[in-house]
Amino acid sequence: MEWAIRILEYQLDLVVNTLTRKAAEGQSLTVFGGEQWRLLLHVKDVAKAIVFCLEKAIYGLFNCLYDNYKMNEMAEMIKRGIPNDTIQRTDISFEDFRNYRVNNQKYD
Repeated sequence: MEWAIRILEYQLDLVVNTLTRKAAEGQSLTVFGGEQWRLLLHVKDVAKAIVFCLEKAIYGLFNCLYDNYKMNEMAEMIKRGIPNDTIQRTDISFEDFRNYRVNNQKYD
């Protein structure tokens, strides 16, 4: 049986981890730009996708993700969880110009 789940060739983003660590340490969350899209994916999402495909005998390649979020949205979610934190937004562009929004319609 041949089947595959495509996890993007990109390094899965560390934005949530980095911002959460900064918030937990009492540092301000610095967001460069903020309109860039990133996908979120948890290991549980991958496990669910594998089970789903095996049970439904689904074959092929498709994107697997939890959801797409803008960097600003992720910072706001973290701030809601750690309310004493502050978000510093800047229009200065960062050296990471990736901006991707992924469609998982084939799986979803």
